[in-house]
Amino acid sequence: MLFTVITINLNNADGLRSTIESVLAQERSLFEYIVIDGASTDGSIDVAKSYGDKIDCLISEPDNGIYNAMNKGIALAKGEYVIFMNSGDKFASSDVLHEVSQSNMDADVIIGATKQKKRIGYLVEKPARITAYSLLYRFYGHQSTFTKTEVLRELGGYDEDLKIAADVCFLLKALIKYNKTPKTIDLCVSDYAKGGVSETSFRAGRLEFYGYFKKNFPNIYQDYVWAHKWLRFLPSNVLRVIKLRLASFL
Repeated sequence: MLFTVITINLNNADGLRSTIESVLAQERSLFEYIVIDGASTDGSIDVAKSYGDKIDCLISEPDNGIYNAMNKGIALAKGEYVIFMNSGDKFASSDVLHEVSQSNMDADVIIGATKQKKRIGYLVEKPARITAYSLLYRFYGHQSTFTKTEVLRELGGYDEDLKIAADVCFLLKALIKYNKTPKTIDLCVSDYAKGGVSETSFRAGRLEFYGYFKKNFPNIYQDYVWAHKWLRFLPSNVLRVIKLRLASFL
């Protein structure tokens, strides 16, 4: 099995249905599908059960937060790569997994573009070349990230002491501390649902991430803070900020 697609959910029945439909529209021979529910009380379980054996594994039980639920999925995964498409998120098209499978999958972490709905239209955020600096200051959504299952397990999955930014902190640990190989692909992978924890608690998430960076990489943290003060004035970065600010009003 090449891919394991994992969806975690808590009391988001409508979003869960949308996500399941998106996942099941992919080429079925390429993936297994796992749904981890946190003991929802809004009918989410009935939604999931209505798809019968099209969902390979369905678990509904209390958990200790988002990353505890995601780690449960990792423990069950049989695919070579894991991607999290949590309730409300969708694949950008029905042939995403096929397109990725046809690419040169020679990296531990493969990241594609993410589409985000704005007031008018969409903004597609393409992944920058992955560096310690870009991990600090760019957006890499787990909805568009394929990570080798063996790497997730080797490094202990997501840090459950973190509540908002454990996914991007994992990337920092895997790519910078353990030298796992990254790759970006020019493909829009996911349609990101607004209103998730990382969005509604954006500032708290960034502070959590910076705290993780400073604690685990104290010798280089100040260098990257200093670099940001200057690199943000590069024309490419200024144009990107203007584009994002304009998009926020659309």
